[in-house]
Amino acid sequence: RARELLDLPQDKKIAIYTGQLYEWKGVDNLIKSVKFLPSNSLILIVGGLKEDRKKLVENIPAGFEKSIKFIEQVSHDKIPIYLKAADCAILTGQKTSAISEKYTSPMKLFEYMAAKCPIVAQNLPSFGEILGGENAVLVEPENPRALAEGINLVSGDENLAKRISQNAFQKVQDYTWNKR
Repeated sequence: RARELLDLPQDKKIAIYTGQLYEWKGVDNLIKSVKFLPSNSLILIVGGLKEDRKKLVENIPAGFEKSIKFIEQVSHDKIPIYLKAADCAILTGQKTSAISEKYTSPMKLFEYMAAKCPIVAQNLPSFGEILGGENAVLVEPENPRALAEGINLVSGDENLAKRISQNAFQKVQDYTWNKR
C-alpha cells in the first residue's frame, strides 16, 4: 500500500536512505554499491539539498541511472510512509571523517528503528553505541561491495529482516523522548 501511495515499483527490492547528503554522511558509498546489486533493486534517496543531490547524481555509475531514485526533501511526517515502502533502510558514514566516525548520532537511526525498517549500517563506532548484530546488519565502512552484500542479505532473508527490525524496535524504546 505504501508503494502504491508513493508511486514506487511493486516488483523491486527497495533500499532507502533518508536525510541530508553532506559529504561526511558517506552516501556516495551507497551510490557506488548499485553496481553490486541485482537488477531488481532500487536505491531510494529521500532528502538532501539540491546541490548535494546533483553531485551524487553525477556520480551514478553509467548504466545504473534507473536503479537510483532521488526524492526532494519531504515533510518529516511523510518519512514513515517512505520507510514502510522499503525493504531495508541504509545508514552510511565515513571512517575518514571524525564527525561521522565518532560523534554523530543521527535521528534517522532512531526513525528507522521506530519504523521497524530493517537496517543495514556501516560499522562505525558512532553507530555501534546503538546498533549490533542483533538489531542491524553491520558492514565494513566505505566499502560499496560490502554495503550491497548487506542490502542483499536483508532483502533476501525475510526472517532475518523481521528479527533485526523487531529487535531494533525493542531497543529504540530505551530512547524515547520521555526516557531521555
